[in-house]
Amino acid sequence: MKIMDGVALKNAEEEKMYKQLQETYPNRGALNYREVAEYLGVCEKTVRNMSTRVRNPIPTRRIGRRVIVPLALLAVWLCNAA
Repeated sequence: MKIMDGVALKNAEEEKMYKQLQETYPNRGALNYREVAEYLGVCEKTVRNMSTRVRNPIPTRRIGRRVIVPLALLAVWLCNAA
């Protein structure tokens, strides 16, 4: 288990996904809704809806008015959502 950006990556699959996200978005610790939508191949509204659903929402953090999705949390979510 490795700790990346304050998030425990529990297995090799999560670590691999995190590294892939880091390569796609270098020097970034988090993405906004538009960037997550672009990465997932869906529209931004879909990502917003997915972040507010009750079961398995996309993990977000709020900084003032901005909503971001940390890369490490997105990697864990992607591995567990599949």
